Amino acid sequence: MDKVQELIDFALQNGLEIHGRTNPTEWAEELEKRGGRCPCGHSDACPCEDALVRIKNPESPPEDQFCGCTFYVSPAYLKHYGSKAWGKTEPLPQTKKLEKVTPEVQQAFLQTAKVYTEGLDLIKDGRLEDFTTKIRMEEATNPCDTCRQDADLVASHGDYVRALCKHGDPGCESEMVKLIDRTVQVLNEDLTAAGIKPEEPPKKYRSAWAEFLDGVMKDPAMDGKPNKYKMKIAATLYRKEYETIQDAMEAITE
Repeated sequence: MDKVQELIDFALQNGLEIHGRTNPTEWAEELEKRGGRCPCGHSDACPCEDALVRIKNPESPPEDQFCGCTFYVSPAYLKHYGSKAWGKTEPLPQTKKLEKVTPEVQQAFLQTAKVYTEGLDLIKDGRLEDFTTKIRMEEATNPCDTCRQDADLVASHGDYVRALCKHGDPGCESEMVKLIDRTVQVLNEDLTAAGIKPEEPPKKYRSAWAEFLDGVMKDPAMDGKPNKYKMKIAATLYRKEYETIQDAMEAITE
């Protein structure tokens, strides 16, 4: 069975929702990279029956009704946080909980949102290692279970993107875009939980790597060269291993 359809069918058969911060196609691609294993390390396969334990437990409060990766969630979870499911074009209405958010809760979520705002600026500056370090610190110190899981997902994605870009992998730019989108989604969820309407549309960020890559790709010396070779040259220059494109081209063969 096609993995994308399998992920969707699992949700339909069990009355679950797929969280709107991702989608089945992206998730299936992530699973393929990991040999089918849960990206968060909770199971040897996804979907798994363990995903139902917390979501379907009648004693679990809405904020705990999610699988280990927050890919599958309950409708009550989405309503609780004012989030939307994959495939739903209209956001869910604000709940009373969000309308009456206490100053303490608001301050906690604003502090978390600040971490992701600063993180986006680090991505923009090309400081991916500092970005993942900041998000890992959030994972280690935030008392909120969902917040820690969000941080783990974002930081893991950040590590993956950093490795791709470090080695000039062609997937660097597309995964960088996904990382930025995921970070903005978590940021906006934190703002919503704080009772603040996120910016619409969300602020657009572009990484320093993307800007640098454009310059290398458009350089006349790169005319006619394969994209993979261009990526390799750009990556070595970005790591400051060579001073000029010509120096890099003399040292690196196609």
